[in-house]
Amino acid sequence: MKSFLSLISPSKFLSKFHSSSKHSIRSTNSHSSRRKRPEIDFPDDDKIVVLNVSGRRFQIRDYFLSIYPNTLLGSKARNIFYDKIKNEFFFDRDPDTFRYIWNFYHSGQLHCPRDDCVQSFLDEVAFFGLDISMLCECCWFETFEAAYERLNKRREEQEAKDKEAAKAVHSIDPNASFREKVWLTLKEPSVSLYAKIFYLISVTAIVISVVANTTETIACKGTIRICKEENENTYFYIDTVCVGFFTFEFVSRLLTCPSRLKFIINLMSIVDLLAILPYYIDLILNALSFDAQLGMNALVVLRVLRILRIFKLLRHSKRLKQLIQSMKDSATELGLIGFLYMVMVILVSSIIYFAEYSEDTQFSSIPEAMWYAVITSTTAGYGDIIPVTLAGRLVGSACCLFGVLVIALPVPILQFK
Repeated sequence: MKSFLSLISPSKFLSKFHSSSKHSIRSTNSHSSRRKRPEIDFPDDDKIVVLNVSGRRFQIRDYFLSIYPNTLLGSKARNIFYDKIKNEFFFDRDPDTFRYIWNFYHSGQLHCPRDDCVQSFLDEVAFFGLDISMLCECCWFETFEAAYERLNKRREEQEAKDKEAAKAVHSIDPNASFREKVWLTLKEPSVSLYAKIFYLISVTAIVISVVANTTETIACKGTIRICKEENENTYFYIDTVCVGFFTFEFVSRLLTCPSRLKFIINLMSIVDLLAILPYYIDLILNALSFDAQLGMNALVVLRVLRILRIFKLLRHSKRLKQLIQSMKDSATELGLIGFLYMVMVILVSSIIYFAEYSEDTQFSSIPEAMWYAVITSTTAGYGDIIPVTLAGRLVGSACCLFGVLVIALPVPILQFK
């Protein structure tokens, strides 16, 4: 019994603890157990460098730092952070992120945190002179690549916004010429009070013109004729005033723009021109007394072109411009979705045509079945043509489900862009 107690006595237990502690200390002071780099000789002095990162101390052998002389810790540039009193290097950086950098010097593999901010990690890596190309493939493909691409995309968008804001003129230079002042007044509503008034008048004219073009087709109460026929003079005066303002705006922009060629080939300038041409062509046709049938066909086309006036609002909407730019940036992805949708329509229409093939079938041809595939995939479902066989209904159900998925794909793509 006594011999057993002597084995677990505090003194012997503590002595064994101290001996193990000394052994562990000796092991830490010995050469690192990590694999040495064959291209660099291990130094004889075995110097240990203490790195104080915002109060958290890291120890590393100078040998591992010397492997990367182009980095901050591996070069003499680290001496500016040296604290002679404490005999350590002090860095006012993020200690949680630094442990990945510390591990890089030991193992030669740079990993990244999965849940931390990508920009914060990049800032720390750049501060210590490391390059993002050193990142391991495991972290790059699984975690970092998608976040890095989103970050670059946001940077590009922010740079574009900054450039646009830098180009935007919010005041008119007093020394500017009369032509430049008129051009800025017509282009940018925020440069002056007159520019804001002109902007409001322009938007009001667009709205009145569009409302007039739509309400003139309504049948008047108590008659079988439309409102334009009952109030022809009223609609003519409204159209004349609106087109007169649009003409004044277009001519003023054309005369004061910095480059007339760029102005003419600009998309919004073409829209402005097409918005006012129908009015004058209509007057010319009536003045020259063209053939009645030819005149009616021309008037139908001209009345359709007048609807283009609503696109003049694009000039004053930054949100719509951003949406159009996002669609341009997503042209490849949207084109692929359109191709997949076209393949689905052709496939479904072909299958349902043969599934419903009979003498009294409603699907008389594959193009007729394509109409059914389109209205089914978009969940419109007019009901003018329906399958009656079990196979046709199953194909129609699958078409509806896949159509919803395909149509919903552009939303996250545009949001990402």
